[in-house]
Amino acid sequence: MTALVIAEHDHTTLHSATLNAITAAMATVQEATVQAAAGTVHVLVAGLNAQAVATATAQVVDRKSTRLNSSHVSLSR
Repeated sequence: MTALVIAEHDHTTLHSATLNAITAAMATVQEATVQAAAGTVHVLVAGLNAQAVATATAQVVDRKSTRLNSSHVSLSR
């Protein structure tokens, strides 16, 4: 299972609703992977000068498999 979270931010920080959505997506993917192959949660951080928020997103989730590509953060489970 794969999930996509569209990040809401103010160009410096993620909004709390986005953090809640990431947590829910990760829990859902984890539950689904018990029955199937490994899943992934993708977080799309879009917007002008959004690189700082994308980097902060990668740090918040604290995953070894976090990959940062431009303003797109991919979280593998």
